[in-house]
Amino acid sequence: MKWLAGIALVIWATWALTDTTHRLRWKLTIEVETPQGISSGASVLESSFFQQSGVVRGASSKLLGQAIFVDLGDGKHIIAALVHGERAQSYDAIAALPVTAMTGAGWGWSAYQELSRRNGSLTGNAELRPPLIPTLVHFLNLNDPRSARLLDPFDGSFETALGPGYRFSRATVEIVPTSWSPFSKNGPYGETVTRGIETRLPWLKVINGYLSGASGCNRNTEPCLDIGHFMRK
Repeated sequence: MKWLAGIALVIWATWALTDTTHRLRWKLTIEVETPQGISSGASVLESSFFQQSGVVRGASSKLLGQAIFVDLGDGKHIIAALVHGERAQSYDAIAALPVTAMTGAGWGWSAYQELSRRNGSLTGNAELRPPLIPTLVHFLNLNDPRSARLLDPFDGSFETALGPGYRFSRATVEIVPTSWSPFSKNGPYGETVTRGIETRLPWLKVINGYLSGASGCNRNTEPCLDIGHFMRK
């Protein structure tokens, strides 16, 4: 049984050497030009970055929050999913979006190192440029997850899907407070992580697998939308 004790010691040592978590709370805002003017939507998200040293070395991240629902009026909408890429393929990298946009650091280890260099702190805002603009989704029928369509922000597909005068305007990220302060205008703990998109997309409460209903999906050739593209817990 000594080998079991040895394994337990290794696991404990790995856990004990886990470094401090860096945590960022940030607002992602999407603006769309419509015939009536600019419509916008936003979500406050929280990213956590972890580094493990010792026996296991590397970095990982976790994202909390939900996709951005932009109500365009007249029953029209755009949703910025929690992913970027023309096929919604950059699923994990979205957690590092503010770090990448503001510093140029990549996701994973690079993002963790950059935050460590800054003592876990990041401030400011940035306008997102390709390829960092989140994947934009439109549902032909909001009650039917299989009706999802991806829209390119720059190829005219907005007008094709929504009508004349609808165009992507811009996407921005902004760091918002996370620490306790009695003077915060957004409450003692800063801005809270956005929740409640299930009221817009009720099928999120019951769906399993891919929105398309398929049992498998090839991320190299097609968008593989699932529940994690719309909310992270």
